[in-house]
Amino acid sequence: MIMLNEDINYVAVVSPYVMNRFIDRKTDIVGSIFSDGAGAVILGPSDEPGFITGKIISDGQYWDYWGIFIGGARPCSERAVADKWNYLRYVKRYPPDINIRH
Repeated sequence: MIMLNEDINYVAVVSPYVMNRFIDRKTDIVGSIFSDGAGAVILGPSDEPGFITGKIISDGQYWDYWGIFIGGARPCSERAVADKWNYLRYVKRYPPDINIRH
């Protein structure tokens, strides 16, 4: 868009990661704390390739602490939905200081 349209100088690209819609709000009171995120970048013209600055934060050591366990090994069925397997489930408790450390 920037290269083809001289009226456009910058483009913002935003991508949300919204797990909040998969939380059972009647039973899960802390799910929204760890479930949403987003990424964004502003692109602009330059004579040189590259980027000015960036920051990525990721910690994969808690990969098995929560998930949506429907589909795959637990096929989607009326029973699985009735048992709320289509909602976000916490399997393990996060360390209490996780937000302070990250």
